[in-house]
Amino acid sequence: LVCGLFVLDACNDDESFPQVNANFNADRTSILVGESIAFTDSTTGEPNSWFWTIDGGNPNESTLQNPIITFQQTGEFTITLEASNSGNSDVESKPDFIRVIPEVTAEFETSLTVINEGQEVIFTDTSEGDPTSWQWNFEGGMPAISSEQNPAVTYLESGVFSVTLEASNELSTNNITKEAIILVLPIDGLQAHYTLDGSAEDLTGTYPA
Repeated sequence: LVCGLFVLDACNDDESFPQVNANFNADRTSILVGESIAFTDSTTGEPNSWFWTIDGGNPNESTLQNPIITFQQTGEFTITLEASNSGNSDVESKPDFIRVIPEVTAEFETSLTVINEGQEVIFTDTSEGDPTSWQWNFEGGMPAISSEQNPAVTYLESGVFSVTLEASNELSTNNITKEAIILVLPIDGLQAHYTLDGSAEDLTGTYPA
């Protein structure tokens, strides 16, 4: 009887299926909106079926072993894989495994566009796409370049000047140039001028010497 039980148990062991340990990788984990990611099953235990749940993905479910998924919205997304063989299954879930960020579109505003020599202009970054770095070039300005998000720039000489902003996040870069956006007027020859009728109205202007 003992021998018979031993033989029966041995037969059950021979017919058992390997233990499944679900796991997966991706060709990248940070992408821009609209890009795709290739997922690769790395499960052990001889799986023969797979069920993926892909938050934020298109499609958001798949039964392929190695699906390619497109992400059309920004955010951080959890990926879950259930892998199975004919006798066992296992689930692997990776929270916030995929990060999808927007593409940068550079844009800016200015506090003034017409100034006198020596005045300061404050530039305000209004770029879209969550930029994390900025490179400004100020024709005729001091400083001539800046990596601040919202720099203040002084113009010491008269003229008409252009400004360029390059804005970037970790995956994209965009730039914009606004030609002749700053007009700096000369102050040489600027004289205070008042009427002689008792009025204190300032009629300051530029007059011949």
